[in-house]
Amino acid sequence: MSIYMIVQRDYIIFCLILLVIVYLANVYLANVYLANVYLSNIYPKKYYLFSYGSNSAEQMKQRLGLLNPPKYYPAFINNYTRIFAGKNKFWQNGATATIYPEKNSKVKGIVFELSKQQIEKIDYYENKDLTMSYNRKIIKGYIVNKSNKAIPFNVYIMNNPKFINLPSKEYLLAVNKLLNNYENKLNNNFFILPLIKSNLPIKVKVLINGKIKKL
Repeated sequence: MSIYMIVQRDYIIFCLILLVIVYLANVYLANVYLANVYLSNIYPKKYYLFSYGSNSAEQMKQRLGLLNPPKYYPAFINNYTRIFAGKNKFWQNGATATIYPEKNSKVKGIVFELSKQQIEKIDYYENKDLTMSYNRKIIKGYIVNKSNKAIPFNVYIMNNPKFINLPSKEYLLAVNKLLNNYENKLNNNFFILPLIKSNLPIKVKVLINGKIKKL
């Protein structure tokens, strides 16, 4: 057998081996893709939505059209504080809540487990009043008594946290209802704490000239 024929034979064998490798690689990638699609249908991705304002368990149930609220836990975010800003026509043109960086502070709230479709539905509500829209951002927070590890939370942050009006009494009651959700979950209570219109346990903070002030 001539050297030319040997080289030609080896080249053909090499090409066949290469084709087999490419084929097996494509089969593997296709199986991985199908497995991911299958698992995503059985175990859909969870979105943890941290709520600190009016999105109480009751309001989330109404907005999502559910018979019961979605699963939620008491949670908090460190080095942020709750402030009130803007004016919302759906809350008597009063301010609504957002969170703002503040060292050594903590924002208490509740975190919901939502599907992609559910969180996109809440996106609509958070931008219903175009004069004071919110952006959904990722901020790490903690679920109380569940893990010491920070978890990426989806959080709605007001685009322009400028102080215009004070929050209405109705809005403060809505925030108070959310804080009741936090306390009830924290203490494993199965009833709603009474809402008290006076002496609400909510510090009204606002942002004026770049500085946080209590009112």
